[in-house]
Amino acid sequence: MIQAKDIKDADDLKVWLDQFPTEIQEEQDHLRSISVQIAHRAAARVLPLEMNFHSTARKFDSIALSILRCSLISGAVRNVVEGEVTSAATAAVAVVRSDIFSDVASFAALSVVRTTGVGASEAALAAARFSTRNYDKASNEAMFADFRDVDIAARIAYIADAEILDEGGDLTRVPLWHNKRNPVSEDWLTFRNSLHNPARTDETARGVDPEGWDFWIDFYEGQLSGHPLPLDLIKEIAISKDVDWESDAKIINRAIYNIRQRYAQERTFNAEHIAQNPESGKLNVIPDHFLPDLRLSDIQAKMLEAAEAFDGESGANGPYCALTAEVDLIRRAAARKDPRPIGLYDACRRAAKRAMGKAARGECPQDDLVEDFAEQLTETAFDISGFDEDVRSVVAHRAALKLEERAQADPALAAEVLPGAAVEVEAISEGDLQAEFVEDAQIASDPQADAQARGNALYRLASRIFRISKWVALAGAGGIAILSQVPGALRAIELMVASPAFRAGMRYLLSFF
Repeated sequence: MIQAKDIKDADDLKVWLDQFPTEIQEEQDHLRSISVQIAHRAAARVLPLEMNFHSTARKFDSIALSILRCSLISGAVRNVVEGEVTSAATAAVAVVRSDIFSDVASFAALSVVRTTGVGASEAALAAARFSTRNYDKASNEAMFADFRDVDIAARIAYIADAEILDEGGDLTRVPLWHNKRNPVSEDWLTFRNSLHNPARTDETARGVDPEGWDFWIDFYEGQLSGHPLPLDLIKEIAISKDVDWESDAKIINRAIYNIRQRYAQERTFNAEHIAQNPESGKLNVIPDHFLPDLRLSDIQAKMLEAAEAFDGESGANGPYCALTAEVDLIRRAAARKDPRPIGLYDACRRAAKRAMGKAARGECPQDDLVEDFAEQLTETAFDISGFDEDVRSVVAHRAALKLEERAQADPALAAEVLPGAAVEVEAISEGDLQAEFVEDAQIASDPQADAQARGNALYRLASRIFRISKWVALAGAGGIAILSQVPGALRAIELMVASPAFRAGMRYLLSFF
């Protein structure tokens, strides 16, 4: 009997895997799940080495996609290995083994193909052993030393994986190298740089490239950081009939981009749509529906009542002057004509949370008046949610995405690209879209902002930037019947969507999906 913490090498890993019970189907499934996860992560760690080994091959794009596809399929499995994923894995392994010879990624995919827990564990063991034995590819002593370094680090990492699994833990959000030094980081950068379209300039390099390798970069770097792409997206791409894996790289990547963009739009439902003002030619957001007048009047009255508690108290010299912005936020939201229900909900939640935060930090009195203000707004937000199914749906979508967590992977990039995208959108929009896009870009770009506020801002930005892009595509194709007759309005919007700044913002936001 051996525990994961006692594993020293692949032989010990075999002993550990062999001791799992397999008498009933549930036990078989458990061993199979553990084996696939170990195999996938072991293969993913040395994927950059494998890629660079094939870098001079005549059909490198085809080889790279075949290996990445194997990694994608083994990454699509967490607990239960489904039939469609198994079929995809079988096809992927066949391609890799016929066109490239036995490759470490094929062992990971093979662990999915094996229908028994024991069979999957054998494939996992093969992946673990293969991932740490690259010595035969060393052409000199220095390279041999580098491979030995990778061998040691990879072994430590798969042992750490086993320890987490042994304790019933989840590897989904565990960084690939467990926050230890990544010995193949330079190899990954070399491979990553080889994927970029050489026709792109410095100005356009940050922008979304529908036929490029953006998805694969995000897929791998999400595993490195412990902020992976959504599992259901990975699974959808792995088994999709819309991807012809026998096509060339551009066609495959374009198909994946289309799936990803559709997925992102569906997951960022915000109970609104983009429309053009026929008089001004500008874009704005329009609610999908409104609250009934009676409900709306009740909600607005509660919001104004909460704000009126500070009449005369929150002025420039009053003890509650620090809450001026929160009180003004509520007054403006309550005074809107035909307001969006989700907009009212967000205003109440944001003002309540910020007020309590300021009180806790000593920026205003921490007394009953502030607590009542926050409590009344929180209750009002719950009332809106209770009345409106779409608001509940938006809140659920936000919670599922956890953008406040995943955005921490590269916070500096948000500050580089989002303000520029906001400037572009501001020029062709009006109303809530214009004001909120700029404000949300500021919040999402501020690493000191409240995590939840930042996550919600990213959600709104993503929802709107994807829908603006879709609106322009439909308008340009004649799919929108009513357009503004303002001269040049549509062309201005089309140019904005094609601008490097807008495309860079879209690329950043798409990286979460």
